[in-house]
Amino acid sequence: MPNAFVRKLRRGVDLTAVDRERLAEATRRTQTVDACTNLVREGDLQDGAYVILSGFAYCFKLLTNGDRQIVACLIPGDADGLYGISTESADYTVVTLTACTVAFIPRDIIDDLLAHSPRIARALWWSLLLEKSCLCASLTNVGQRPAPQRVAYLICDLLSRLQAVGLARNDSFEIPLKDQDFADILGITSVHTHRILIYLHKIGLILRDHKAITVIDFDRLKNYADFTPASY
Repeated sequence: MPNAFVRKLRRGVDLTAVDRERLAEATRRTQTVDACTNLVREGDLQDGAYVILSGFAYCFKLLTNGDRQIVACLIPGDADGLYGISTESADYTVVTLTACTVAFIPRDIIDDLLAHSPRIARALWWSLLLEKSCLCASLTNVGQRPAPQRVAYLICDLLSRLQAVGLARNDSFEIPLKDQDFADILGITSVHTHRILIYLHKIGLILRDHKAITVIDFDRLKNYADFTPASY
């Protein structure tokens, strides 16, 4: 069975069997890393890409006053560093949220994949455009929606992405985001986040049990959040 990275790219481009084998070979060497492990530190030179094959990670920027802004959540199939060049330094830190299985693809292998397979090149471009679309939606969410809708939108987004890779069942998913993590994604306080999650439960939109979130009525939640899914 193809790994999560190959499955993701196949959603954007009809890869040949040879292409799929090349990608599988590029991500064959894996390592298991513990939760709270830095994969990339802000300022590091990037000489390749990390691919998340299982587990969850996130990217964040740290301000001089110590505040943190989470700019992206990475789920199985996502990667960081595919589009940089060997002399480019990372502009954010990537840290594992859970124990993760990751593959590191060196820059020369990425260059070889791009040079010898137009379909893989198109698939990586599709992945980049998808990330751009998600970032635009996230910025709009944080900048324009009231806080309750921000939280609802983030839950819709995570559920849709995890459904696309087969990691959400019956509109329920597990991801160990704490209230502070939600807050650092959405630009609100952890106390406000906690109250909003309780409110969304009271009005019959979600259930939250430790690490699991269940969406009771996805259509209602999408309408409440003004959520339009991307082509995950």
